[in-house]
Amino acid sequence: VLSRIVYLSLWCAVVPENLQQAFVLPTVKNVNGDRESLANYRPVSNLSFLSKVLEKVVLEQLNGYLSSSGMLNKHQSGYRAGHSCETLLMGMFDDLLLEIDSGNVVGLFLL
Repeated sequence: VLSRIVYLSLWCAVVPENLQQAFVLPTVKNVNGDRESLANYRPVSNLSFLSKVLEKVVLEQLNGYLSSSGMLNKHQSGYRAGHSCETLLMGMFDDLLLEIDSGNVVGLFLL
């Protein structure tokens, strides 16, 4: 039944309305902070189990398509297995050192 619902949702390109709803709970940011202040809370959305399953299936299909079609930049690190901020920074650092060792002038602009 679960696979049928996911299949039909993908086939029809429609997410059932009840799967689009989330239960939003206010969660305290800092347990030692002022519980009377609204600024000390952040919203946390809880989706249904089926919504999360559908989201995971779409993510896997989309990532597979983008990877196999070569549409992802080789330096793309976010939301990719085996990639992280650390691997990105190590790659950038290595590239910078290679350029410096080659005698090139290197500039790095971070926003």
